[in-house]
Amino acid sequence: MKFLAVNLTGTEKSLEGVQQFMSKNGYTFPVLLDRDNSVTISYQVRGIPTSFFIDPQGVIRFKYTGAMNGEILNTALSKIIP
Repeated sequence: MKFLAVNLTGTEKSLEGVQQFMSKNGYTFPVLLDRDNSVTISYQVRGIPTSFFIDPQGVIRFKYTGAMNGEILNTALSKIIP
């Protein structure tokens, strides 16, 4: 399973902030900076945070806007993990 974060305010200034946040919290997954809002537009992100669970074939199986709890996370993972 892989994780990818997308920073929706992808400016040079936010790059430093993203790096600091990731380091401070011990996160090691990649972060994409959406400098031109193309990801935001393509995935129709309307709120932050928005989480997408994508299966190995690249199909979005679950989308959730807002903070997740364990029940929501388990529901999402059940859509992509056999």
